[in-house]
Amino acid sequence: MLDLAKLQDALEALHRRTAISLTVISNNRSKFKTLTRNWQVPAFYLEWSSSTFSRALRSHQVALIPITRNPFTVCKTNNRLATALLHGLGVAANSIPSYQPFAEACVLDNWTKQLERLVRDTQWRSQLNARGLASLAQHWQLRQIAAQWHEQLSSLCSPSVHKSD
Repeated sequence: MLDLAKLQDALEALHRRTAISLTVISNNRSKFKTLTRNWQVPAFYLEWSSSTFSRALRSHQVALIPITRNPFTVCKTNNRLATALLHGLGVAANSIPSYQPFAEACVLDNWTKQLERLVRDTQWRSQLNARGLASLAQHWQLRQIAAQWHEQLSSLCSPSVHKSD
């Protein structure tokens, strides 16, 4: 959540041109209050819950996923980005390796230039989302992931054959 602080200036500048608000879905209200205390963008907090999460996402248009690159974050999966796409949101995120396959389906790293377009241009946002959903359907379904795991695990179990000269 604290990575959102890097976006404060960009979000406030956008808010001056286009009315926006920020909703943070989390499990740390005090961190949210500290983060947004002096923000000029209306900010709302929703407690994360498995029973309300999907409904909360569907009531928004854009998901922001700021990430500070470090050894932990570069190993993260694409689950946050994929979840946002599956809920029909446009996505703006900092890139990590698992997000690169979705570069044509979201805004990666170019917050200041593309965020306003992502917010305002509903047709473009829908096109990006459609690309993301197509990528998820083609490469990230259970059958593809299971096949990749099977291939990797099988390669570990296969005896190596070494010829001696």
